[in-house]
Amino acid sequence: IPSEQMCGAHWLQLAGRLRVWLSQEEAPDASVITHGTDTLEETAFFLSLVLPPARPVLLTGAMRPASALSADGPGNLYDACRFALAARAAGIGGAFVQFAGKILRPDAVFKAHANQTDAFGQRFGAPVGWLEGDVPRWAAPEVLAAATGWQGPLAGLDLGMVHSPWILYT
Repeated sequence: IPSEQMCGAHWLQLAGRLRVWLSQEEAPDASVITHGTDTLEETAFFLSLVLPPARPVLLTGAMRPASALSADGPGNLYDACRFALAARAAGIGGAFVQFAGKILRPDAVFKAHANQTDAFGQRFGAPVGWLEGDVPRWAAPEVLAAATGWQGPLAGLDLGMVHSPWILYT
């Protein structure tokens, strides 16, 4: 669906699916979600509240269409996958936004530009991750603790799976 059409029912359905996947005995090491940029930060914040912070969940998107000569989506997806695996290897869990080579806190991320590939910023603090050359790097442990220590306060809440006509495919 177009990102601007995301609503509470979609967020509940997405969170429910992620909870099921993350609670399985053989849970994925990490999850990467591609998302439209109109409501990407809202989805990331919601997921940071309702998912257990045991595994990394990264949201990313694109500002330019895939047909553009300098499309940013493939690079953002590749970087999100690298950051997700690097986070899992480092024992970092929780929901984050990956955009333009940076990892942003879901409680502070905002869309700063409507047409630049570096569209997202952070309201406070520095990004918690970034690319140094081609290698994912993470902020100091105290910065990461502040960015992840509050995540998942509603992880035990029964979301009461909302029945929706929209289907999220596995």
